[in-house]
Amino acid sequence: MNKYPSLVEYRRAIASPKTAFVEDFLAKGEVRRTNGMPQMSSGGFACLAKIVADAENTWVVRMFTKPQTDLEVRYKALADQLPRKCLLEAYFMESGIRVGDYEKSFPLVIIKFAEGPTLRSFLVNACRNEDKKAISSLRDSFVAMKTELKLCQLVHGDLSPDNIIVQKGSSYQFKLVDYDNCWHPSCGPLDSNVGLNALQVSSKSVKIDSSFDDFSFAVYAGVLNLLTIEPNWGIDDDLYEQQFLISLADLNSPESSQILSRMKLQSSKSYAEIMDRYRSNKH
Repeated sequence: MNKYPSLVEYRRAIASPKTAFVEDFLAKGEVRRTNGMPQMSSGGFACLAKIVADAENTWVVRMFTKPQTDLEVRYKALADQLPRKCLLEAYFMESGIRVGDYEKSFPLVIIKFAEGPTLRSFLVNACRNEDKKAISSLRDSFVAMKTELKLCQLVHGDLSPDNIIVQKGSSYQFKLVDYDNCWHPSCGPLDSNVGLNALQVSSKSVKIDSSFDDFSFAVYAGVLNLLTIEPNWGIDDDLYEQQFLISLADLNSPESSQILSRMKLQSSKSYAEIMDRYRSNKH
């Protein structure tokens, strides 16, 4: 049986980082805590904690509660593309953590922590404040991110607005997180780890190739273009949960979709690209 520790077991282990983590920089780090216990969150097949290695380096540590395949090859491909402005430093460690009485060590993924709101929370606030200038800047940041990913031939694979961090400098910049579904031609044939109803992924999408993010790109471009003109479409937080304002119901019945009908009037090119890519992904 390929048993992995639970969140509770991981929390007990990292309460003593010196004995839990194999790598020195994590073992010597400080675990973020709440009421004396390690601060952790969970979702799907992983739980997360933050480790402050030093004044300049904080890592998000992903610990797995179920066996995962292909992560090593995915993260190696990602590391080979660094540094990139839209990508955070991230690594896979095959034997990264010791837990309780388990005889073996377990894998870790570590990702450099990025300060800033998610695109979802930032955009909801911008739309509620009718801040068209900020939304327009986000659209420019999206174009820069898309260009960067295309240049290095990297597919992110799960472009949820919760997987994009917005940072403000002289301009807005996007930082992508969660690379468990990433792909590069060097990975060879791989399936998607994203569920059938995952954001911007057609229900028929399984194999990843260089065009896997293109439907997401089309949706983001169309929605951001619409919001720069009519930000009221983006004020409802719930609409970012699955398809970034555009649901599968919208896509399956575009003639009865309010947002797609409006997008068709405002930008027929964006509308056509979304529908063309969605229909081609279904076959």
